[in-house]
Amino acid sequence: MRVFLLLTLLMTSLTLSATPMSANQRHQYEAIAAELRCPASVNLTVQESQAPIAFELKARIAERVIEGASRDTIIAELEARYGPQIRYRPALEASTWLLWFGPVGLFCLLAAGVFVAARRPSKSE
Repeated sequence: MRVFLLLTLLMTSLTLSATPMSANQRHQYEAIAAELRCPASVNLTVQESQAPIAFELKARIAERVIEGASRDTIIAELEARYGPQIRYRPALEASTWLLWFGPVGLFCLLAAGVFVAARRPSKSE
């Protein structure tokens, strides 16, 4: 019985101590959560994921937004902890050029190959 009362008291105090977010803070929180990849889920953002680590990340993002940290600061902190793969869209850097421009290059090569094959005279006997 004592354990039940202590748990009830603890849960009530945690609920009452939560600071509500303003509409602007809520928008910033959702934008940041949508930019980050969930470490436990395949191809889901932190905002979309239901994994336990995603809930921890959402709580950390909300905490930092309420404290007044900027978007870049929050993302940099999480990137320092989880690595660059935490970003859903990687930054455009020298190490990611192939990732960004590789598909365009392959498409150009494919289009050039189709063009050359179409211009080649057919061998009909």
